Amino acid sequence: MSLLRSRLTMSQNVHRNLNPGGYIELFSSNHPVACDDGTLPEDSALVQWSRLLLDASRKMGVPMDCDQYHEQRLKDAGFVNIVRKDYVWPTNTWPRDPKMKELGMLQHFQYSLPYSTPYLAYDQQSLNGSTNTPHSQVCGAMNVLTADYRR
Repeated sequence: MSLLRSRLTMSQNVHRNLNPGGYIELFSSNHPVACDDGTLPEDSALVQWSRLLLDASRKMGVPMDCDQYHEQRLKDAGFVNIVRKDYVWPTNTWPRDPKMKELGMLQHFQYSLPYSTPYLAYDQQSLNGSTNTPHSQVCGAMNVLTADYRR
């Protein structure tokens, strides 16, 4: 989950506090989720869930599709020799490779959790019971989609 409202400030603070030769590693997942072999239907529960999550994050001002801006933000903060590595990350245990199977199992577990406590912390107003926040408005739909995904 993306909790930073000012990623540039965070990058600048990291750059200022690193020792010479130090580095930072950033991780972010793509939203909406996609499949590298075209087998994930656009109307699947997982894609719908991911789109709702992205929409809610944008409305709250902390968009989850920030990975496309990491390189420029790091350059703006003063970093040099920036290296980007993209990885395919499975969401289930279908891969044959044991390491990818394990990663998929862990990701599937994370996606299978009810859309509740860890994600509600994302929006403090949701914890206070407000139903007028972008996050809380999609929680009901996401619980349904998460349940559908778990099947």
